[in-house]
Amino acid sequence: MLTTNPFTEISERLDKIDQNLLYLKEFIPNNSKENAPEKYKNISQAAQFLNLAVPTLYTMVSKKQIKFYKRTKRLYFLESDLLEFIRIGKKKSISEIEEEVDNNLNKERK
Repeated sequence: MLTTNPFTEISERLDKIDQNLLYLKEFIPNNSKENAPEKYKNISQAAQFLNLAVPTLYTMVSKKQIKFYKRTKRLYFLESDLLEFIRIGKKKSISEIEEEVDNNLNKERK
């Protein structure tokens, strides 16, 4: 009766699992945002992203109303900065304003 070494069998199975994992890894897109570099946009891409005219965006840059990066004579914008610019412009709803007023009145009463 010929028996195989259990450690050899385990090692062979682990090798097969490793090969299968490598094979599957090729089909999974790398959507890791932590490792992805930030995306820069030029002036026309940023204007299109914000749905603004390019001259309007130039005006906002000259008034320093929006974050930008300047290298040589070119302007660049981080996509995350553009999204932050949009978020900052959020207007409160009536219910949010009422809730804030109630909270402030309750604080004053205490």
